[in-house]
Amino acid sequence: MRIDAHQHFWSYTPEAYPWIRSELLARDYLPEELEPQMIEAGFHGTILVQAQSRYEENAWLLGLLEAHP
Repeated sequence: MRIDAHQHFWSYTPEAYPWIRSELLARDYLPEELEPQMIEAGFHGTILVQAQSRYEENAWLLGLLEAHP
């Protein structure tokens, strides 16, 4: 089994992620986009890491986990 050891997801807004200054990162990054790439590369899962230290983000990430185990 191959596991990606570090992955962030976010639904981008400049207010929520003021540390993002690169146009490359200034967009949504969600499981629906990553999943086909992981399958193609032979990965079976990823370890999700917070991009913000906020309760609301933790709750949102747990919802992603339920939808994309």
